[in-house]
Amino acid sequence: MAEAPLFREPINPTSPVRGPRLQGVPLTVESKENTPSTAADPELRLLRSPVEGIPDLIDSAAALENAAHRLGRDNQPVAVDTERAQGYRYGGGAYLVQVRKDEVGSFLIDSRALPDLSSLAPTMTGPWILHAADQDLACMQMLGLVPTSIFDTEIAARLLGFERFSLGSVTEHVLGITLEKSHQNEDWSLRPLPIDWLRYAALDVELLPELRSQMTLRLDDAGRMEWAEQEFVHELTHPLIPRDPSWRDLRGLGKVRTPLGLAVARELWTVREELGRELDVAPGRLLATNGIVAAALADPRSKGALTSIPEFRRTRARKHTDTWWSAVARAHALPEGALPDAKTPHDPKHVPAASMWKRLDPVAWERLQTMRALASRAAAPLGIQPEVVLEPRVQREVAWRPLSGDLDVALQSAGARAWQIDNLSRAITADTIASLR
Repeated sequence: MAEAPLFREPINPTSPVRGPRLQGVPLTVESKENTPSTAADPELRLLRSPVEGIPDLIDSAAALENAAHRLGRDNQPVAVDTERAQGYRYGGGAYLVQVRKDEVGSFLIDSRALPDLSSLAPTMTGPWILHAADQDLACMQMLGLVPTSIFDTEIAARLLGFERFSLGSVTEHVLGITLEKSHQNEDWSLRPLPIDWLRYAALDVELLPELRSQMTLRLDDAGRMEWAEQEFVHELTHPLIPRDPSWRDLRGLGKVRTPLGLAVARELWTVREELGRELDVAPGRLLATNGIVAAALADPRSKGALTSIPEFRRTRARKHTDTWWSAVARAHALPEGALPDAKTPHDPKHVPAASMWKRLDPVAWERLQTMRALASRAAAPLGIQPEVVLEPRVQREVAWRPLSGDLDVALQSAGARAWQIDNLSRAITADTIASLR
C-alpha cells in the first residue's frame, strides 16, 4: 500500500519553517508555550498520509513474524496505539494495533485475526510512547504485551500546562502539524478496513517518537521531567481496572422511584448485557438505555404495552421483543422481598461518588471542598490544572473520613505521588488541617 506522503501547504507558503525535522519532513513548532495552535494558523501543516506511505495490514502469522524480525533490529522507543470498537462491540478490546519505530517504520496489526501478539514482546523492550495510555495498556495486556516503561504524551502535556490534551491538539502545539482525525469513532471490527481508516491509524503513531523527543526537552527545561517519570511509573503500576458495570449505573434511573420499577430496569439491563455478550454487540445498540428507564417508569403489563414505547420499536430492539417481555414479566413475578431497595445500598468501605456526598454526609462534603481548594492553590503558581496536582479520586479518598493523622501520610496512602505532595505541602495552612479533622 505504499503511497507518497501528502501535505496540504500552509495558507502562507512563504512563512518560515522552524524547529526539528522528522525524516525529511519539516515540522513547525508553535512558539507560544501555553496557547495551542489551531487549524487556522498559517504556519500549521496538515499531515494527510504517513511519510513512508500506508503500511500493509498484518493479518497472518507469517507477516507477524516478519514484523517481529524487523522491529527487533534495535531497542528504540516504540510508539503504540490501538483502535477499538466501543459503542459497536461488547467489551473494550482492540481490533487494530499500531506500532512504530522511527528507524524501522510503522506496522498495522489486525488483532482480530491475531489475538496473541506476545511474539512481539522481545522487540518492544524499550520505552513505549503512547497518548492517553490507560485504555491502550489494558488492550495490549489482553494481547500478551506489557511494557516495562512508558512515556505518555497526554500526561506530559498536562504537566506542561497545555489547555487541550488530545493527540491532535498536542501535535499542533508542539510540532506545528495537524493530523487527519476524521475516523476516531468508527467500528474498527469491520473487515476489510477502508484505506482511509488505515491511513488515519498509521498517522496516530507517526509523530509520537518526535513528540516524545520535543516534550522531553520541554519537561527538562521546566524542571518537571521527574514529575513526569513519577506519573509514568504510577500509570504502569496502577493500571486502569474498569469497575464491573451495574444496572444501578443506568443514566436516568434516578427518575424511577418504586421497587417494582427498579426491578424492571434491573431485569432488562441484565438480559441486555447477556444478549450483548452473546452477540458481541454493544448493549446500547440492542436497546437504548432511555428505553429501559421508560419501561421502568411505564410499568407495561403486556407485550403490546411494552412495544408501544418507541425505543422497543427500533429495528434491533424489535428482533428481541420476546426477550425484553420475558424480563419484564420476571420482574412482575418477584415476591416483595426480592424487589430492589428504592435507595442505592451504601457500602461503608467504599467512597461514593461526590454527587452523593451532600445527602450522605454534609460534613464530608465540606472536607471535600477544602481538598479542592487546596489543589487549586497548589496548581495556580504552577500553571497547571488542579486535577493534575491532585486527582479527584485522591481528593475524595482523603476527604471522606476525618483526618486523624498527618495530611502528607494520608495523601500518600491515597495514592498521591511525591511531587504532588511536595507542591501541596506548600499550600497547606492551619485552617486546611483544621477543616479536614
